[in-house]
Amino acid sequence: MSYRKPVERKYLPTNQPQTLQAAVWMLYLSGLLGLLSGIIYGGYGLISILLLIGYFAGGYGISNEKKWGYATGIGVAALAFILTISYGFASINIINLIFIIALLALLLHPMSREYYKVWFKK
Repeated sequence: MSYRKPVERKYLPTNQPQTLQAAVWMLYLSGLLGLLSGIIYGGYGLISILLLIGYFAGGYGISNEKKWGYATGIGVAALAFILTISYGFASINIINLIFIIALLALLLHPMSREYYKVWFKK
């Protein structure tokens, strides 16, 4: 009889650099605020649902040091940035734009990228 070590799942990365820890918090917070926004303002579109799934999946994947999680986090942040800019500068919520830029900066920071290259697995 062989004993398999149980898979350890993390939801918050305590052993990663501060930049990735903050990025995970921001991904989860963005997902939560998007979820609340859809509930309050009534409904979700397809892109909103994809963003919500991406926010939570990216945060979870980064917490567990998965390469797909890092790629998902960058992808969802870039998509949110593109969508925010595409609405036009007259209707941009500046706080939302700053939040998205900060998330991208944290994910693309050299410390985050170096940690990703060395420690993240498939």
